[in-house]
Amino acid sequence: MPDPYRRKSWLNTLLPAPKSQVPEQLQRWLPDSHLRIRDAIVLLGKNEISGWNDTEIDARWVDSPPDRPWHWRKTSQPQKPFVISNNDEIVETTEEQAEEWWRDIEPILVTEWEAEKAAKERWAECLRLMRNRLSAGTYQGFVLEKSGTFEKIPASEWISHNGQTMLSTGVAKFGIPGMMHMIDRDGPAVLPADFLRVGSQVLKSGPTNLERFPYVRLLLAATNAGMFKGNNRVEKKVIEHWLQQNWPPELGQSSPTKIATLATYLRRPEDEKGGLRGKGPDQ
Repeated sequence: MPDPYRRKSWLNTLLPAPKSQVPEQLQRWLPDSHLRIRDAIVLLGKNEISGWNDTEIDARWVDSPPDRPWHWRKTSQPQKPFVISNNDEIVETTEEQAEEWWRDIEPILVTEWEAEKAAKERWAECLRLMRNRLSAGTYQGFVLEKSGTFEKIPASEWISHNGQTMLSTGVAKFGIPGMMHMIDRDGPAVLPADFLRVGSQVLKSGPTNLERFPYVRLLLAATNAGMFKGNNRVEKKVIEHWLQQNWPPELGQSSPTKIATLATYLRRPEDEKGGLRGKGPDQ
């Protein structure tokens, strides 16, 4: 009988690793003063996630443990034997021999699957921690422009749906309001190499730990959105639409009541009365 499927063999059989080219943005040279966000996530995991052992880096989701890696030939050909595949090796055997082999190795495979599943869960836990701290301002994220300059990634980007994309791909793409139009940012998402030390100081000295208050983080992120660029009255439905589009997963399912309540907190008292009211020199 073939040897048991090991982590790299049975997992790739069930869920082949996607082959993709490295994005152009991630090929840019990075000075030692900064870390690519993936490397920063690994460093955070080593420091703060219990049980971290670096298997999390390549771990992938497999919903259920591996099942018997053979199949019957067509029912019209019952005389054909079972087929067991192990990597590139094909072994023909009887049903009884195959079942005996499976009873011996199934506990090993289930143990490997449990370890893989736990590693993926630790990776997801680390992603949540990193995103929370970036959106709260505990850590500062930057995009490395083609010019070689580092531009800060607004907290509103980390709390929006774009936040998960930046964490998973390592590429930051977003726009910021300019004088006449939106300014596009596009490049690798990076953190300062000393982000853990600086973040620790922020957590110790900050008057309020925003990680504990996700609704407050969402409100603060909204205040930096483009809809509040000027001093015009912003319609409530515009604010509600932004909140709906940028609702963070950690808050659970959004509801019309929650959206409406938070939108109210983002308006001036006089804006609730309706009508057009200009304030300031840009009106």
